[in-house]
Amino acid sequence: MKRSIQLTAVIGALLLAILLAGLALWVTGGAAVSTEQAVDRLSDFYLQELAGRRSQVVSSMIDTNIEQMQRAMNAVTEDDLASEASLRSFIGKIETLYDLDLFAVVDEADVVYCRYATYMGGSRYDFLSMDLSRSGPVISTVHQYGGTKKICIVIPLSGLTFMDRELKACFVQTDIEELAEMLAFDNDQNETWFGMYYRNGENLTHLDFGPVGKGQNLLEIAKEVIPEDEWTVLNENFRNGMQGFIEISFDADKHIMYYTPIRDTGWMMTVLISERLIQDQVRGISDELIRRTTIQFIISGLALTLYFLALLLESRRESRILLEKEKEHSKASRERARRSESELGVMKGIANKDPLTGVQSKYAYTEKVKELDQMILSGDDVSFAVVIGDLNGLKRINDTFGHAAGDEYLKEAAAVLCEIYEHSPVYRVGGDEFAAVLQGVDYRNRSVLLERLNTQIEENARNGRAVIATGMAERLPEDQNVLAVFDRADRLMYERKQELKASHV
Repeated sequence: MKRSIQLTAVIGALLLAILLAGLALWVTGGAAVSTEQAVDRLSDFYLQELAGRRSQVVSSMIDTNIEQMQRAMNAVTEDDLASEASLRSFIGKIETLYDLDLFAVVDEADVVYCRYATYMGGSRYDFLSMDLSRSGPVISTVHQYGGTKKICIVIPLSGLTFMDRELKACFVQTDIEELAEMLAFDNDQNETWFGMYYRNGENLTHLDFGPVGKGQNLLEIAKEVIPEDEWTVLNENFRNGMQGFIEISFDADKHIMYYTPIRDTGWMMTVLISERLIQDQVRGISDELIRRTTIQFIISGLALTLYFLALLLESRRESRILLEKEKEHSKASRERARRSESELGVMKGIANKDPLTGVQSKYAYTEKVKELDQMILSGDDVSFAVVIGDLNGLKRINDTFGHAAGDEYLKEAAAVLCEIYEHSPVYRVGGDEFAAVLQGVDYRNRSVLLERLNTQIEENARNGRAVIATGMAERLPEDQNVLAVFDRADRLMYERKQELKASHV
């Protein structure tokens, strides 16, 4: 009986050992297959998220510019259209208010009016040959001298006359290169590249797209390195503005590319990532799990004499290990989220601050204008005043003493404004232009503060220090946006500037 029990135990141990060995092989093989599937799924999801978010950024930028142009043209007055000088002044205010690279209007004779120039636009802008009265907003690409490309966002106009000619459109022009660099990645560290292409495969920018050079056609390069049937699908998807994935190998290095159309533009947003980047991460985790699992099976086989008790203890230990891993994974995820939020806050702080003077930037002013405009549109009883400041004599100081002295002059002017309006944000909205938005205690004391500022400026003029011509206007009940308050403050600033000039300041 004893031998029978021993034999049964030996046979049982051998069968269990074989079973464990088979299970080890099955788990290892299954882990390898699961790893490959995880790589594919993670690559697709990662690229789709990257391309989709950046496509939305470009579309949002276009929608914002259209909304800003519509708001600007709704605010134009007969005085703004009285002369070419007043029209240019209006255009300049819109560019400053909304932080635009270039804003222009076009009349029925295709004459383009900008802040500093007037010219015929028929040969420069293809969209002027369209019947804009029958179309909505138009997105067009313009090739500038030197090969640079610009985005033109156009909206048609009606019912506005300037110098006996109908105004047929206005447009905003943005540098594609700056937009692309803002969205691009650090290629060396991430092995992930971003690009924008026409649907014929031509690069919109002067940036490299991974192994694809900045001057190369993406579809032509792809045709040389992928099978013909896959290239046909890629080409058709580009032509028809459809999203998709494709695997491309460059010098035996496998890459995955995701592409998606940018709404209303005729462009394709593309993201390229080296598969090795994801494989190294996922397979490293998988290999470690396989190694641990193999060791566990060996230990279990050597401890067969403990039979089910040993298996039970091992099972409980495994459960604890998995639980700890889940906790560590959750902790790491929370830490990554915290770092992302912190980095986003730092980037936003940099964008909101003028690096020279330390006051808030033109971008921060644009955001403040949006906030106040929304409050006015919502019917809120919002009280505020806008102070516009223009620095006198900066060009003379730059030409006479150099730009370092000019920078100090700007810093001094900013310090004066910040000292007077210590409870309100001060913005640098141009080279020598500042603005302050007064609310709360500074708004209630606005007249006293303006008088104190003018007294300080007059004293500065006598002592050879920073001289700022300022104008202040408060929001009236009939004002429907910040631009109306800005206009009045701007006119008062110019009147003050003339007073200072008349007194030889």
